[in-house]
Amino acid sequence: MQDIFLRLLTAIFAARPAGGFIEATSHRRTGHRGSLVMSLLVTVPKLQLVLDSSDRVTGAVNNISANVVSPAIHAKSYPENVSMGILQLLLSLCVASPGAKAWKKDVSDAFSDARFFKFTRELVEEGWVPVLRKWALSDTARLPDLLSHMAAPTTAGIMFGVGASAARTDADRKTQTSLRRVALLLLACDTDAFMSHVPLLGEKLSELCTATPASSPSAATRAEMLMVCRALVLSITSTHLAGIWPLMNDVLQAALTSAIPGGHHEQETYNNLSLLQACKLLDLLTVLRPDEFQVHEWVYLTNTIDAVYRPDDWTLTALVDEVAEALGTDGGLAMSAYGDPATPSGASRTGMSRPFLGSLEIDGRDIRAMARDEFVRTVLRPFFAQLSMYAYENTYGMGVPDTEACRRDLLGDVLDESTIV
Repeated sequence: MQDIFLRLLTAIFAARPAGGFIEATSHRRTGHRGSLVMSLLVTVPKLQLVLDSSDRVTGAVNNISANVVSPAIHAKSYPENVSMGILQLLLSLCVASPGAKAWKKDVSDAFSDARFFKFTRELVEEGWVPVLRKWALSDTARLPDLLSHMAAPTTAGIMFGVGASAARTDADRKTQTSLRRVALLLLACDTDAFMSHVPLLGEKLSELCTATPASSPSAATRAEMLMVCRALVLSITSTHLAGIWPLMNDVLQAALTSAIPGGHHEQETYNNLSLLQACKLLDLLTVLRPDEFQVHEWVYLTNTIDAVYRPDDWTLTALVDEVAEALGTDGGLAMSAYGDPATPSGASRTGMSRPFLGSLEIDGRDIRAMARDEFVRTVLRPFFAQLSMYAYENTYGMGVPDTEACRRDLLGDVLDESTIV
């Protein structure tokens, strides 16, 4: 019976080459209905019962992966041809034989392909995340491997001209995609799954903080570095991030200061995308309020009743309030123009506290192409003007952090291919 099943499986693949049944499905949630993929989705979970041998199961899994999954991942039409059905099959193969090499290579090849960031957030969240979790658990060296591919910023040997610019852009792109993969892997795995690698991550982030607009890779990678910080806050218990909090504080303060008119040096280091990611990191911290952040919260926010009712002799101390003042933003005017700060979170209605910037809409405008003053004035000024009040209302409104909303927002940023150089 076992031999017959394996021979039948081999015969099917011989009679119907991979190109015959791997159709382009344009991200349909459950494509391949009536096809071999759907049949395999029913069969694979029962392989252990049919074959009754781990070696035979591994052989069958490797056979299916080589003839169904691999051709889809290595096709020219990737990732458009990879449907939810393929990903569900891939997950079934992971579960059926965790030690099989074929599916691990397929996941590695797909994840390493720069086109991976063309997948929709829905397909990654529902299809790829469970697969990446299994893949990461199969080898604890996944994260260190990703970090090892990121070169330290350097100015040695940098030349001027078109060639130098192209080389810097290439280094930036490689570092950006590597950092986004790190963030995605952190989001995909269970809390504290990479706890032992936090020191190594801290070293790499500190290294990347030395990047300048002229180095290779350059400071253009600062936005992705801040995405990784957001992923760490969401994926690692705050007590295990003790060694990284000083770095995050330094980066946050430098980035927010760059929003003040006249901060030309910092503006070169923190472009529009980097500044937005810094604001999103601060936004996330005000929602989650980890213990380590609460110690330094007063540096960034007015965490007293003064955030709502400002006294006549009020003195600015919080960084976001200083930035808002420097931008000429009156808190009261901002309130009337942008509405109640409790509205975006909905904490008073649903009991869930969400990031202020989570539903930010920029009307399709290219943030990178926007003039700095216009970006800060039209996109971030309401954030600076209202964040203290927003955080105060959430805290004393007993809002429960909506971590899933925070994760979805970060996942959307990670997969936004338009923000890669």
